[in-house]
Amino acid sequence: PGDFGPFHLEKELGHGGMGGVYLGKDVMLDRPCAIKVMLASLGGDPEFVERFKKEAQAAAKLQHPNIAQIYRFDIHEGRPYIAMELCKGGSLDGEMEKSPGRLDVVHVMRVGEQLASALSIAAEAGLVHGDVKPENVLYDTDGNAKLVDFGLAAMQGESNEIWGTPYYISPEKCMKKKIDFRADIYSLGGTLYHALTGVPPFDGDDPVAVVKARFQGPPKKPSELRPDVPPEVDAIIMRMLEVEPSRRHPTYQSLLGDFKRYLSKFPTSSGTKGGGKKLTIKGRKPKLTSPVAATQSVAGVTGQVAEQPQGAILPGRFGMDPALEGAEEGEGMGALKMILIAVAGVIGVIVLAVVGLLWYMHSSTVAEETERMTGARSVMLEAKRSVEANRKIADEYNKRILACADAAEEACTK
Repeated sequence: PGDFGPFHLEKELGHGGMGGVYLGKDVMLDRPCAIKVMLASLGGDPEFVERFKKEAQAAAKLQHPNIAQIYRFDIHEGRPYIAMELCKGGSLDGEMEKSPGRLDVVHVMRVGEQLASALSIAAEAGLVHGDVKPENVLYDTDGNAKLVDFGLAAMQGESNEIWGTPYYISPEKCMKKKIDFRADIYSLGGTLYHALTGVPPFDGDDPVAVVKARFQGPPKKPSELRPDVPPEVDAIIMRMLEVEPSRRHPTYQSLLGDFKRYLSKFPTSSGTKGGGKKLTIKGRKPKLTSPVAATQSVAGVTGQVAEQPQGAILPGRFGMDPALEGAEEGEGMGALKMILIAVAGVIGVIVLAVVGLLWYMHSSTVAEETERMTGARSVMLEAKRSVEANRKIADEYNKRILACADAAEEACTK
């Protein structure tokens, strides 16, 4: 234990090739934090310090529930350091040590989804993590994954050294090629593979052998090492581990779509929050919900149906004397059934349009995306035409109901 700038270091949490991580406390704010102290040799390189500072500043701007927040960057006694959010829920690395190859598949895939979501925010900011691995995946007290250690991209700079972890480093980075977000997708795939199977996707007698192994062929499917891994998970992980970046997921949205489709079969214990409005009719006769209002409700969802005139329908119009029920029920309720059928048709078309869009988003190459975009546009145009047709049907039955109501009112007054 000892003081380090404005912090009090209590104990070492871990160390690596660039320095150590300590449990500390911000003395002024009385706030616990994790402090990563870099080697003094790195602090003696002004270019490195400037690059690392810019990376730390960029990472500090990332606001995401699955990214550990950076509190401060500074240099103390020649050693650059970063103070960051303290995650007390353990780490993915620790879980893997306790249960090698036996972690729950759904849990691992939920962690993958959270990390992909965090990395997508970084990619939008033009930031590549550079070292996604189990040791850099921590948990908060609620069990949510937190990605730490952004900024490794600054380490490589213009030198001939390659910074990364041999088990998970992307092939293009090994070859000193320009990297982008797809390098992080590869590293995330290697991390999930190791978490599921208990072994890394590639191994060897030394770091060089481990790196070379990825160029000699794909790894075994996770299900070959662990039979309870389903085919969907095999497909996701193996695509993430493609040697050619162009064969991996083209966007984080595509990757997240795969995660969500698999995880949708396993709702969380808290349940899914409902969304959207429902069209309901209570009792034998609607009092406040007219066919016009129903059409406008659908318009609010699709954004394609023109606003309808309100007409002369008043609240309680159909809640008149019970003696009029016979006059209204036959034609009125039949018309309402037809309107419901029309609305159901609209909803069906909307679902078809959404499926078309999802189909497009799941495309793996630019050529496929272009082709599917054309298909999606065609579906949307067809949806628009169908919505217009169903609106006209709804308008027709609205007029018939109004006429029925007017006739009944007139008969009542006579």
